[in-house]
Amino acid sequence: MGTSLFTRLAAVVLLMVLSASALTIALNYAKFRQVMTLQERSLYAFVATDLARSIEGSLNLGLPLATLQTTQRLIDAKHEEDRAILGVTVFDARGMDIFDTERFRIGSAVPPALLPPAGAASWRIGRAGVLGVGERIFNSFGQSAGGVVVRYDPDRLDAVMLSVLLVMARSGVYVLCAATVIALVAVWLATRSTRRWFVDSTARLESSIHEPVGQALDPAFVVATRRTMGALATAERDLVEIGGAGQP
Repeated sequence: MGTSLFTRLAAVVLLMVLSASALTIALNYAKFRQVMTLQERSLYAFVATDLARSIEGSLNLGLPLATLQTTQRLIDAKHEEDRAILGVTVFDARGMDIFDTERFRIGSAVPPALLPPAGAASWRIGRAGVLGVGERIFNSFGQSAGGVVVRYDPDRLDAVMLSVLLVMARSGVYVLCAATVIALVAVWLATRSTRRWFVDSTARLESSIHEPVGQALDPAFVVATRRTMGALATAERDLVEIGGAGQP
């Protein structure tokens, strides 16, 4: 026996509910990840700006950038406060590393990927395994004296977003279960009323066929009516099965 009407309708409804739930979770996750990425970038941009303004305060006293030994303690403190910061680099106008949380880099040229684009006061860094933000340092004459680069770990955001995705998926399963039950009940109620309509229609057709009439019926009409009754009888059996399956 073929698949019943109730089973087919239930499968379609379940597929629609599942697709809608998956799409909702995916869109919400993408939106939330975008918000978290912007928030993380803004956080470290604030750190870079704060460091640059602190260094500029010392430059305004007339001290050369390379002689500001408090800068090393300042960037080390920022590194210790947030372990997601992979490193902080302070470079001069020539692009030479003069202060760094990774001491072995001091005195070497800063990689071009970390340097600012021409004319940019602040910039973003994105490469394999490393994200970062930078801020220029200006002297009291408004000239560029160097810059600060804060590099941070992108894996921390991935770990947070994985936890968020698991929470969203669990909530989605709860909603999906509730929606499935409601949808199945609605389909059963709809097919039950349809089954009753088919039963009544079949009964009326049978009574009209067997009712005596004063003249012979058109053979073509009889053939068409019998075909229709056969189709209705098949549909009635399906609906009877649905009604039986829906009973507790």
